[in-house]
Amino acid sequence: MPALAAPKSVSLSYQLLRNDKVVGQINESYQQQGNQYKIQSVTEGIGLLALAGKRVLSSQGVVTADGLQPLHFELHLGDNERKTLITDFDWGKAEVSMKVKGNTITQPLAKGTQDLASYAYQWMFAPPVSDTVAVALSTGKKLREYQFQVIERDVIVVLANQQYQTLTLSNTSESGEERLISVSTQHAYLPVRVLIRDENGTVTEQVLTNIRIEY
Repeated sequence: MPALAAPKSVSLSYQLLRNDKVVGQINESYQQQGNQYKIQSVTEGIGLLALAGKRVLSSQGVVTADGLQPLHFELHLGDNERKTLITDFDWGKAEVSMKVKGNTITQPLAKGTQDLASYAYQWMFAPPVSDTVAVALSTGKKLREYQFQVIERDVIVVLANQQYQTLTLSNTSESGEERLISVSTQHAYLPVRVLIRDENGTVTEQVLTNIRIEY
């Protein structure tokens, strides 16, 4: 999908569940002006999860012919500064600097690397075509390449009384954590459902409740 065909503005709202119990709300936004983009994701918990404070992810960078190229990423969890992650991408030097607990780690930067806020929006520009999809990702603490397998195509799901035609990707980590991401092929390949099953069997799920796209 060429960059010019991608949305210029996206708003997404999700319900957050843990073992089928509602534990929070996620609101995300993507904005592009010229060749600059900004992404923000805010998770607000309810009950015990609210005690940790809001989880805020933000990414900003440029839109290229290959899609999103992050320049700066931040993760904040309430007022806990020790949980703060700050990442800077220097594409000229091909280096990424990740600040964790006051220490900065610098590593070589591979072409196409995304951050935790941007990677799902990159599919607006480069939809999953093959059955195996590699995602180079800076988690804010380390660099990793994730291998996703397309396990379902053209499956209709109904979320909040809205039908979506979906494609689902799966990744299982070395620790046994499984991640399933369903994207809407009719809505710029944006995620409509994300399910994470950890090594202990706990299932965390975010389910789309509202979507707004402007081109």
